[in-house]
Amino acid sequence: MIESVIDPGLVPALHEAVRRGAPPERTGIRVTARGWAVGEWTGESAYPVALTGADLPDASDGLDVGAAARLCAPAEPGRSHYGIPDEQGDVLPCPEAGTVFVTGGQPWTRAWWFERAGARRVVREAPRGDGVESVWLTPGGAYVAERARPDEVWTELSPDEAVRRVYEAGAEHDEDDSTDLVRAARHARDAVAALTGGLTDLPGAVATGETARALSDLVRTTVVADLRAARARAAYRIYEFTDRDASRAANFLRVGRAAAKTLIEEGRPRPGPRTP
Repeated sequence: MIESVIDPGLVPALHEAVRRGAPPERTGIRVTARGWAVGEWTGESAYPVALTGADLPDASDGLDVGAAARLCAPAEPGRSHYGIPDEQGDVLPCPEAGTVFVTGGQPWTRAWWFERAGARRVVREAPRGDGVESVWLTPGGAYVAERARPDEVWTELSPDEAVRRVYEAGAEHDEDDSTDLVRAARHARDAVAALTGGLTDLPGAVATGETARALSDLVRTTVVADLRAARARAAYRIYEFTDRDASRAANFLRVGRAAAKTLIEEGRPRPGPRTP
């Protein structure tokens, strides 16, 4: 059963695990990739931990219902329960199957879940570090990384992290390409890969070097400016869609209010020349 909220039944299960000999400090209720569950770990837990066996009261004969219920109320200010929201921020019962909890590198208060059935895999099992990672686009438009070993862990990616994952993955790991971010990253990767074919002789190596230099200059002097202009135009549209509220627009742009206002002004449509 998938749990998006700690049910009082999990607390007696934790108590029973400790009673049977599990180490209290390394046994607890954690948000796994499949929701809240009792588990044991060695070293550092791969998942955010809410309660450990060390948090339980001394109750050799078992926990009563009242004590279990009290432990289901978190100590964090402003939190009345251990509910995990969906990607829209709503704490709702999650489906019995196909739900994925995104927890990597975060406390439980920042975990969230999505339905895998509506997600699209962008990068398939590409080598990364000492493991293998896939990148997915959730139904709500977030990029997440999946690592299956030694524990299944899903981690939210910023756009900067996602574009690098897509760029660095070899073409043999490519899957869905339905977003501008994915297509642009792959075009950039292909442009660089196109320069490797002329290195078999001196003229080819010289031509490749000159082409790489020319493209580098183009990116630095023109492409970066064009990307800034595209970002500014998008910023102005976000400003319009948020009722011309610069503070709200800044939240969507993930920049401070002053930087948002600069982008918005750069993207503001300019009147065309008057016709005689």
